Amino acid sequence: MHEDFFHQELRGGFLKLQECMELNSLVYNWSPSPRIDIRLIHSAEDNLIPVDCADLLYKVYREKGCSIQYIRTTGDHYQAGSEFMLTAMLYLLLK
Repeated sequence: MHEDFFHQELRGGFLKLQECMELNSLVYNWSPSPRIDIRLIHSAEDNLIPVDCADLLYKVYREKGCSIQYIRTTGDHYQAGSEFMLTAMLYLLLK
């Protein structure tokens, strides 16, 4: 990821994206229906998406009263993604 991404304040190219990112934020600008059960799966070892993103989503959705389960897994982005896909397919097959 670009180094500008890892600063507290947006800078460089990310300043151009700020309004769009805020407008399309799943964390702050979407409230799931209370009937939706959310299963959030993320790895602390993810090499592409910081685990802080999933931690924040879980925290904010819990504060909104959403039904959310957070599963912390292991492995890099692709290993954890494979586990997620298998888990999702199994869930859909059994449902």
